[in-house]
Amino acid sequence: LKRHFLPRMLTQDMARHWQGAQFMTEKEGGSDVGESTTIAVPDVPDALGPRYRIHGEKWFCSNADAEVATLLARPEGAPKGNAGLGLFVLPRVLPDGTPNAYRIARLKDKLGTRSMASGEIQLEGAIAYPLGELSAGLKQMMSMVNWSRLSNGIKSAALMQIGRAHV
Repeated sequence: LKRHFLPRMLTQDMARHWQGAQFMTEKEGGSDVGESTTIAVPDVPDALGPRYRIHGEKWFCSNADAEVATLLARPEGAPKGNAGLGLFVLPRVLPDGTPNAYRIARLKDKLGTRSMASGEIQLEGAIAYPLGELSAGLKQMMSMVNWSRLSNGIKSAALMQIGRAHV
């Protein structure tokens, strides 16, 4: 998975670069992510390794049209609550070039997010690959959320400093 996804996410070549997204919350759970109803059903492994078919609806999806997203889903048979959630990586386009089985149902009309719209995503048997221990999905996702918030804060502070220097 690292060999497939990371080079495109880390490249400086904007013609090859893949943007990422996070699909975490749902209508059912809201801020209580452990109430997630999105299900991950084991599927036949492919060249990238074990894979799952994801079924459900995500409610606030950042950067909805990104080339790759991380998402939380409950593997079939996993317990309810936070401990039952797994973290998965979901490509917009599959390795064979076909579109993955999900769609943007609606973009949110929110102030300040027009350039990187949040959306509602319908997962219709979309192929995704597990990332790490399936019982640690929420913990892993929250680590990514914390890093992205820290990164955004540092970038904002740096841009403000640059702006002050030019005044």
